[in-house]
This record gives sequence, C-alpha cells and structure tokens, in this order.
Amino acid sequence: MFSTFTWSCLVRPTVALLFSSAVLLPTRAAEESLTSPDGRIVVTVDDTDGLRYRVALDGKPALAASQLGLDFEGGFSLGRRTAIVGSSRGEHDGRWENAFGQRRTVRDHYRELTVTLREQADAPSRFNLIVRAYDDGVALRYEIPVQPGLEAYVVTNERTEFLFPSDLTCWAGNYSECAENQYPEKRLSQLTANVSKPHVLPLLVKLNNGYAAIAESDLLDWAGMFVSAAGLKADGTPRPGVKVTLAARKDWHALVAGQERRLSPWRVIVLARQASELVGNELVATLATPSQIADTSWIKPGITAWDVWWTGTNPTQPDFKGLNSRGDTRSHKEYIDFAAEMGFPYQLIDWFWYEPMNNPKADLTKPAAHVDIPGLVAYARERNVRLLLWIDSHDLDRQGFDKVFAQVAAVGLRRREDRLHEP
Repeated sequence: MFSTFTWSCLVRPTVALLFSSAVLLPTRAAEESLTSPDGRIVVTVDDTDGLRYRVALDGKPALAASQLGLDFEGGFSLGRRTAIVGSSRGEHDGRWENAFGQRRTVRDHYRELTVTLREQADAPSRFNLIVRAYDDGVALRYEIPVQPGLEAYVVTNERTEFLFPSDLTCWAGNYSECAENQYPEKRLSQLTANVSKPHVLPLLVKLNNGYAAIAESDLLDWAGMFVSAAGLKADGTPRPGVKVTLAARKDWHALVAGQERRLSPWRVIVLARQASELVGNELVATLATPSQIADTSWIKPGITAWDVWWTGTNPTQPDFKGLNSRGDTRSHKEYIDFAAEMGFPYQLIDWFWYEPMNNPKADLTKPAAHVDIPGLVAYARERNVRLLLWIDSHDLDRQGFDKVFAQVAAVGLRRREDRLHEP
C-alpha cells in the first residue's frame, strides 16, 4: 500500500485525423504565413533580414519581428543568412486522453507549416522550421536533418527571440535551478541580461489585447530553456523582449551534441484574451511526446497531506526554520493522522529524511536518525494511508534509478510490481 513518488508523463495516445498538402517552392519565397483554425491568430515567417517570425492576435501585434536560428561549434550558424526554399502545410484535428489533467479528453487542433530553409554560406546547409498555430497559441521548433557536412555537430547557442511591440508589463521568474521562486511584476526593460542567471519559465506578458505566456514543451534531448533580456537597440534603449538562453547541466560538455536528425523542443507562445483562460490552457501538455508508459494502472492520483516543510517550522526541530524546516517521526505521524482523518490517500515525506542530500555520499538505505521510515510505513499502513517519498533528483541521477528504487523498497516502501496488486 505504499510507494515511492515519481512524476510520470501524460498518457497521450494518438486518436486523430490528419490531412495535409505539400507545396515545394522552386524559387526563393520571402514570407510564409499560417493562421490558427479559427483565423484569429496569424504567425508569419520571413527571410528578409535573416530568419524571423512575428505573431498577431485578433489583428493586433502580439510578437514583433523576432530572430530565429542556431549557432554551432566552429563558427557555423543557421538563421543569419537564410533563404526560404520550400514549404509544406497540413491541418490536424484529433483528441488525446489526459488521465491526470483538468480534462480527461483534450482536443488537439492545429494548422502546421514546415518551412524548408537553406543557409547562404560558403558551405550551404539546410534545416527546417516547424510552426503550429492553435486557437490558443503558437509553437515552433527546429529540425536538423541528416546531411553531408553536418554528420556530427555541437549547438553552442540558440538565437530564438520573443520580442514584443512595446515595453510591456510582465511576470518573470528569478533565476533558480529548480524554478521554485517568485515571479515579480516587472517591465520587459527591467529583465536581466545576465545569461549566467537568466529568468526561468514561464514568462507571462500583458499584451494590449490579452496575455502571452512563453514556455517550452517536449524537452527530451536538448538543453533546458531559460530567457534573458534581448539586448539594446541601436539608440541604446532596451529591446522589448527576451532571447532564449540554454542552460545545460554543469557536467555536460555541450548544450546539444548530435550526429543524427534532431528536433529541438517546442518554443511555445500561449495566447489568451483573459487571464482566466491561461489556467485551463493545455497547449504545453498537448505538444509533448505521448507517454511511453504503456501500463498506467499503478498510477493512482489523489490528494496528499504535505509535511512541515510547508509551514516553515517544526517544534521538535527548532533549529531549522523557513525553507530549511524538516519533518521528523513525530510530525510525520501527525500528518499521517491528518490524512487518515480527512480521507486523503497519501502523505508526503519531504526532504531531509536522509542525509546528506545532493551529495555523492548520500545513502538512501540509511534514513536520518530523526526519521523512522520503517516505523512510519507501518504506522501509515494501519491507517490506510500510502506514503510518498521525496528524493533529490541529483542523488537519483547519480546513483541510478533502479538502484535507488531498490534501496527505497528495502526500507519498507513498495516496488511498482507490488503496487499493481493493491485494491
């Protein structure tokens, strides 16, 4: 009846209708436009001054002309001197099942434009830009095809920008590796240009006729996306917007290294006329790769009690307050009792149940002296409450998923195969 707690991907089987038409342009085209299914959003891609795009919402500019492109090790770039040489278009209208979201069935309706591009350099190379227009936003991603001269590559920078018509009000997350921080209200001109400490996503911007939220989706084999100020205009004033800043793990030697066809994550602009529309928007989840978990019967969503970390104080651990507060056996039992009384199926044991955390010396088989994990497992079992156990992702990655989960099972929490037989 007890389990480790791990976030799972959304279940998104494809149950859709897809029809498309393709047009390969024999000559250079300066501009390609795509409208959303309802016709109220328009995204335009052009090559008049390098590769750029812009977005309109209800006939008004949402994003001004913003550059696109990738820089590679060795000084080679895609996007600086780019020509549009072809395009294909399609429309998709289907449904997918979201077992854990606000809606069980989510519509996936978009129009798609794939722009074929060729870099006008000494060694011409080609790449593709894939653009989707939904009724509630826009998404775009890069495709690096297999081609001679680019068999192996290292991406050193992504040049994607999100520029706005003017210096608008925004809410930007301050830099943090875990994104647990405040999103204070600012002007776009007040955003940091420090690429070593960029803003975390999402970035929410108040448009003159709605809202735009900048996010990413389908992050699989690319460096994570942050944003920083887009820099200055020729007259020295700030450009109203942000540019992508890629932040890789410290132990990686490159942001993106590959030697095969590669798709970047989706760069997402969620658009809404009212702030309330943002709450139920599922565009980021819709764009993600469908879950690879075939059997989801063991995943049981439910309400959980959360330990004293949220309160910032624990009377029996008085030396640790605020963000450093932590639970112990006594407080965890109180929360298990609370969960049982409320009918909650879960109780979460948060950090510092083992020590040291985020440390090569971490040993998940030895809970900290102040937390009796086996005793809490038995206590929760008697009250029909299942325990969720927090683990630092660095320790999980360093020691290996299989090893860590086996260690956790050794202290009394169930393995996945045991959970499948629970009522």
